[in-house]
Amino acid sequence: MPGSHSVDTEPTAPEQKQADPAPTTSPAGRGGWLSPVTNWVYGILVTVVILAGTAGAVRVWLSDRGFWNDELYIAANVRDLGVRGLFGALRYYQIAPLGWLVTEKSFLKVLGESEQALRLPAMVAAVATLILGVVLACRAIGRWAALLTGLLLATSPMLLTYAGELKQYTTEAAIALLVLLAADMYAADDRQHLTRRRRLITWIVIGMIAAVFSYSAMVVIAAALAAVVLHLWIRKRFPDMKAFLLGSIPVLALTAVVVFRRRMLPQLADQNGYFPTGFPPAHSNLPQIIEWLPRMWGGFVQSPLMWGAPVLVLLLVIGGLVSLVLRGRLLWAALLTAVLGVAICAAAVQGLPVQDRVSLYLLAPVALAITACVDGAVRGCVRAFTAVSGKQASAAQGSATQGSATEVSAAQWWSRTRPIGTAVGVVLAIGTVLSLGTTAAIAQPAVAGAYKEVTTPQYRDPGRDVLADVATRLEPGDRVVGYAFSKPLIAWYGRHFHLPVVGLATLGPQKTCHPETLAPILAGATRIWYVHGARLSTHPDDFNARVVAMLGQHGHVVQSKQINSASAALASPGWTLIDVKAGPDPHPATFPALPDYACMTMLPAPTY
Repeated sequence: MPGSHSVDTEPTAPEQKQADPAPTTSPAGRGGWLSPVTNWVYGILVTVVILAGTAGAVRVWLSDRGFWNDELYIAANVRDLGVRGLFGALRYYQIAPLGWLVTEKSFLKVLGESEQALRLPAMVAAVATLILGVVLACRAIGRWAALLTGLLLATSPMLLTYAGELKQYTTEAAIALLVLLAADMYAADDRQHLTRRRRLITWIVIGMIAAVFSYSAMVVIAAALAAVVLHLWIRKRFPDMKAFLLGSIPVLALTAVVVFRRRMLPQLADQNGYFPTGFPPAHSNLPQIIEWLPRMWGGFVQSPLMWGAPVLVLLLVIGGLVSLVLRGRLLWAALLTAVLGVAICAAAVQGLPVQDRVSLYLLAPVALAITACVDGAVRGCVRAFTAVSGKQASAAQGSATQGSATEVSAAQWWSRTRPIGTAVGVVLAIGTVLSLGTTAAIAQPAVAGAYKEVTTPQYRDPGRDVLADVATRLEPGDRVVGYAFSKPLIAWYGRHFHLPVVGLATLGPQKTCHPETLAPILAGATRIWYVHGARLSTHPDDFNARVVAMLGQHGHVVQSKQINSASAALASPGWTLIDVKAGPDPHPATFPALPDYACMTMLPAPTY
């Protein structure tokens, strides 16, 4: 017709007949056997789960905890650099998605520099991850599966932890689910009533936003592209497939630019060493990569999933993917398989690790696969016993009026083979119990960790409280010397508390030492406060005590105080007061000789 567009052409009738029964979120399509009371109970339960998960995230976000170094590296860049500066290399070797950085910059400008203001996007993204996970589980698996998925996400310690930190990982988890939602919206059989243009524009917009806001989106976009193309090819929806491939070109182009930019940014030496199981050894061949896979999976289950029994988790994931295939949910089976497969391939080529916080975006896809396994076992058990009792035949007659020949033939077969059906039903019942019990068992460590995180949020570095305490004790003539590793802590909070910081202390070997840098620091000072946050993990346990002993050669150690946090993950921060006018400490502490930490140098103080 005149004015029509071929891109909006709907599938022909033969194409629609190729599709399996379309998934739907309506009560009738997703489980018409549910009674109104059961629907009401389901609605109450899923609401409670979402509200409980939201309350946990808000609780962690609102807790009074200062930034720790990893957050301060980002905070300093966001505060001190303009938007144009965020496009380039960041200080402290930080690498973060540009869209996320600009968002944090906006929050800082509007809401200020408080911890809650800068952590707000992380909390919102954690709640969005929970809600999107429930929505996608309902789409891909079923309503009751959405409830189990919500429970797994709401009790994720890592999701709760990063809901209250100035890091991008909860944002990446939410972005991953948005990409999967866009892929489902375009390719799902029950979405064909929407015009192709509308579905394609949604995919392009979400894909390009994802590429700018999330580095892990490159994995999910590649996986979604492969899964959607495969699904459309199997369904013989070739016009949709062609349009999808053409529409994905700008998404892939932007993703390629983001990948190239990330590879060009400076990184810390041995950056991959922070993820011992997340990457295979550098330059690994195929046998070495295969050998790495069990270690990778064990490390991934330990963190970020924080579940137990990696082998059982793997069996549940595989069972979930098989269940989706058997139920005709080929699109979601392909999407979840592709996400995990592409993520492993990205790690194998030293791209993104499959371990710890960086792989938090895989939490929801794995939870969906496990939920599909449990849901499939329950559905199979119910269907088997329904068939044995003879009720399947009447259900099949109702389906026959709707044109489902597969349902009818299955019901007739069951009615003729009840002994076999009984045995299958018993096996599936046992499988249901095992899948539910296994899921509860593997998730138990995460539930305990989530409870601990909500009741006592992890305070990684109470260094802020150390500086606040010193600020209330300062007297005229006092000077503050900081631990060199605490430079970002002092640079951020020193300005807030108006601390007179004159230098940063570090220890090194004699050949690279500059002890003469200490004299200008002491000149004119009455007392010196040595302050330190959490200790660098590669420094010896007594590093700060050695610094205090060397300062004690120039003044009397008056008092020391550690500020312990019940959930402090690293060595306790604290301060030491040294009276310079009182002369050297008569009883200085002694330590075993460590040539690499034998001499003290004073580095310049950060500027406010």
